[in-house]
Amino acid sequence: VTSVGGGSFSGRRTVDGIATPRLLLILAVLQKRCGITFSRQDVYVNVVGGISLSNSKKDGSSSDLAVAIALVSSLYNIPIRSDTAFVGEIGLLGELRQGASVEKRI
Repeated sequence: VTSVGGGSFSGRRTVDGIATPRLLLILAVLQKRCGITFSRQDVYVNVVGGISLSNSKKDGSSSDLAVAIALVSSLYNIPIRSDTAFVGEIGLLGELRQGASVEKRI
């Protein structure tokens, strides 16, 4: 018995401004630790203004939490307040680490 789509469908992942492996790590942690799956969803991540967060390992990973929040917000159609910022690195085990240069980001 097979379902429509064969059951192994994996949505498209398109990124601009962050490294693709970071996005894949964030998606894996959301699935494993939070039970939130994007396997049947296309995921598009675009950093506004053409900024590239993937050039610096420190700065690129500090955007992990912001990307995760944006993904969940989009999936569940929950708006994020415009006066809120998220800075933090998500580790392989799902732990949240303090982001670099928080003062400069705020």
